[in-house]
Amino acid sequence: VDPACLPTYWNEDDLDGPFLAPVERGVEYSPDEYYKEPVPDNAQIIHIPAGKSGYVDVEAKEGTCLSWEIHSSGHFAWTIYEVDKDLNTEDTTQMKKVYPLFSKIPGPTLVPMLDKMEVPKTGIYRFWFGNHHAWFHTLKVQYVIETIN
Repeated sequence: VDPACLPTYWNEDDLDGPFLAPVERGVEYSPDEYYKEPVPDNAQIIHIPAGKSGYVDVEAKEGTCLSWEIHSSGHFAWTIYEVDKDLNTEDTTQMKKVYPLFSKIPGPTLVPMLDKMEVPKTGIYRFWFGNHHAWFHTLKVQYVIETIN
C-alpha cells in the first residue's frame, strides 16, 4: 500500500508520517437529524421477483411535472422510459430513456428517492424497476407517483 494514499489522521499524534494523504474526517451528524418519515399512506406497492423487472405506467401531459417518492426493500435498478404507443412493444431497448438508468441503487432504502421532472411531451411514462441482480429476494417497492400541474 502506498502511504501517500492513506489519511494523515491515522498517524500518531506526535508523528508526521507515515501516512500522507490530506483526507478530512466526515462531519458529525446528529441522529436527531436523520430522516425518519414513514412511507406515505397513499403509497402503492409493486413486488418484483428475483431476476425480473416490473414497471408502472403513468400518463402525463406536456408542461406538467412528474414527481415520485420511492422506498424499496432491497437493491434495485431504476429508470423512466417514454412509451411509444405506435411500437406496441415491452422491449425497453426500443424505448427512449427520459431519466438516467441507475443500475444498482443500494437498499433497503432508509431515505426514499424523492425527485421530479418536467414532462417533455404528452404521453405515457414507464417507471421501470429491476431486480435482476437478486437470486432469491423478491423486491418490494412502495411508491407515490404524481402528476403536478
